[in-house]
Amino acid sequence: MMKRKLLALLALLCCLCACAGAESIWTATDLSPAAEEMPLAEDITQEVLINGEANRNHLNRMRDGQYRTFWTTAMYKNSRGLHITPPEGKAAGAVVIRWRAVYNTATLVQVRNAAGEWETVARGGDEFASVYIPLPDLQQEFRIVAEQDIETKMQISEFQVYTSGRLPGHVQVWTEATGKVDMMQIVAHPDDEILWFGGMLPTYAGEEKKDVLVVCSSYGVFNRRQELLDCLWTAGVRLYPVFLEKLYDIIEPPSVEAVLDAWDRTHAFHLVTTLLRKHQPDVLVLQDTKGEYGHRVHQAIVYVAQKSVAYASDATFEPDTALRHGLWDVPKVYIHLYPENQIRMDWNKPLSAFDGKTGHEVAAEAFLCHVSQLKRWEYADSEKYDNSVFGLWHTTVGPDVIGGDMFENIDKLYQKD
Repeated sequence: MMKRKLLALLALLCCLCACAGAESIWTATDLSPAAEEMPLAEDITQEVLINGEANRNHLNRMRDGQYRTFWTTAMYKNSRGLHITPPEGKAAGAVVIRWRAVYNTATLVQVRNAAGEWETVARGGDEFASVYIPLPDLQQEFRIVAEQDIETKMQISEFQVYTSGRLPGHVQVWTEATGKVDMMQIVAHPDDEILWFGGMLPTYAGEEKKDVLVVCSSYGVFNRRQELLDCLWTAGVRLYPVFLEKLYDIIEPPSVEAVLDAWDRTHAFHLVTTLLRKHQPDVLVLQDTKGEYGHRVHQAIVYVAQKSVAYASDATFEPDTALRHGLWDVPKVYIHLYPENQIRMDWNKPLSAFDGKTGHEVAAEAFLCHVSQLKRWEYADSEKYDNSVFGLWHTTVGPDVIGGDMFENIDKLYQKD
């Protein structure tokens, strides 16, 4: 399990952080926690000039705290980038970009050198929809352009500028899952990760610091993707989620078969089986096979996951990915409300990582990040869809005896003879 020092706080809006030190070209991997005695990084987003202007409606779409609004970069000084001028007496120590598009853009941060030419001092990758870019304390004008071509248009939903200093707890600096994880959760939509699983993420990711990878299928609406990031960060998740390509939401499908046909089930099995083999979760947690309240997309993603659990340990299924990642028989698979081998989780335990708040309380706060869904849903621990009840659908380490812990018996896998 990776060691991480950041604790989660409530985050309805994203911010970005600053860090100390300097490199010739900085990337997000240059992040190091600032010393406790350093001042908190200051948000100077509203103070900077963007493309030479302080306050224009079209530019303010990037700094209005709304994921539904965005700005498409326009030509300015021979590029389609952002030209940022920090306020007098303050230096930009970091920026964060929240992308509007499904596919993110790799960026370069550049300043003019003594010869008047643009020189790269930092880079932002295209791995995340919320990208943090540390900067070497820039007091002069700098520009942010697409790495591929400086004339590439970029659609930016939110943009922030911070000074250097201690990293605020609500700032998102994601880690990419590259290998084995402790737990994987597969859901159909952003908000399912909290509604039907209660305090699971705050308990295992936030409190126990386990590497929890959330996998989401229907992510086509860009603002909901950003809301998911805010929710996960608030719940203590630090691994960037996986969005399943082309497994989009289907509005009122007539059947589960219709969903699977629209997704191309072969493609869906490939995606999930590859993830199971690559990340080898000790515990996999799924939604209700009945789709909670009968939602057919919920049912479809559970069906795909169940089939993929079998495929992941089958050497005859996609032998190329088996060769690349190895086979994996998931030790424990839990399904929400599954009637057999049930356990009841206690999400009312106080969590020290969240200043004594319970798993339910943190989950309720995290759900508020799904702003677009608040008129339709509310977080509740109801008996009908009890988000503390799960059934052990598959196990290679034996049945639960004590109960109340999804990782019961997992230690057997790592005990030396």
